[in-house]
Amino acid sequence: MKRAITILALTLLVITTLAATGCLSNSNLAESAASMATPDGYSVTDTTPVRTSDSESHQMIAKMRLLGQGMSPNLDDYNFVELVDMKDKETGEMITVVVVSEGDKEIALLPENMATSK
Repeated sequence: MKRAITILALTLLVITTLAATGCLSNSNLAESAASMATPDGYSVTDTTPVRTSDSESHQMIAKMRLLGQGMSPNLDDYNFVELVDMKDKETGEMITVVVVSEGDKEIALLPENMATSK
């Protein structure tokens, strides 16, 4: 019994530590998904959450990208929606990757002139 309580306490400690350090945050998940979807040489410069109460321009970027992939443009259909700004280290080109979370899966939607990760 003592061993079970010790294991449970350690598990809770690890989860609490990860949550407190931001390792489980939506922006970290979005940055990871965007980084894996983009070609080498791109690095994250900024991450912005998008909600239905946010500016129309941020919502429109997300909705247009979602519609372009045949997905629902209703932002409330997703666990989270994030805009991840990335910069090509070599050329300085800036892109915005839209990352949505469906269940336990993050989907990175790249600009039209790039391939999309699903």
